[in-house]
Amino acid sequence: MYTEDDKALIVEAHLPRFDRKHITVDVDRGALVIQAERRDKDETKKRKHVVRESSSSYHRSITLLEQADERKIQAVFIEGVLKVTVPLTEGVASKRITIGSGAH
Repeated sequence: MYTEDDKALIVEAHLPRFDRKHITVDVDRGALVIQAERRDKDETKKRKHVVRESSSSYHRSITLLEQADERKIQAVFIEGVLKVTVPLTEGVASKRITIGSGAH
């Protein structure tokens, strides 16, 4: 996870052996949720077992910044890497708070 010129938050997930159809990207209550699940089925009649299954899964939930523009989130999946771009709106400038001495 990194920022791009403070204009976008970039989340990259390396998901080798997954196809795009196995991956979902959602925004749920202010969090970016990435899930992937794959099931492999090996049916071999020559062996004593009929079906051998294996599965792999991935799940990440990332709390988004207040400046995240959830309507403009984009995701691409290229060569096993999911790249999610979360545009950031200009936030309110920070304000320094003066610390008093505690005297009334």
